[in-house]
Amino acid sequence: MSEPFTLPTRVRLIEVGPRNGLQNEKTLVPTEVKVALIDLLTVASEGVVYLLHGLGLETGVDMTKLRRAGHYISEFLGRPQVSRVARALHAKEPLAAVVS
Repeated sequence: MSEPFTLPTRVRLIEVGPRNGLQNEKTLVPTEVKVALIDLLTVASEGVVYLLHGLGLETGVDMTKLRRAGHYISEFLGRPQVSRVARALHAKEPLAAVVS
């Protein structure tokens, strides 16, 4: 029988922006595709950090700051927040209440 799975005590996340790698593409990447990538990065970042914090793992990422960044990006792009985590956290505690 194999050993039970144990979670690591630390996880290091490295944020990668939407430009990384796109400058190497042979064809021009349309703005709509870049916006979609930003949406996906925001959703993934908030979801992963929320999951890890829920598991009791320290990420070194301030969830409030991450929420603010996601909110800023959505506002700047004139798009609704696509992250389910962000929407759920906002319903529980609106960002305005946690912004200092």
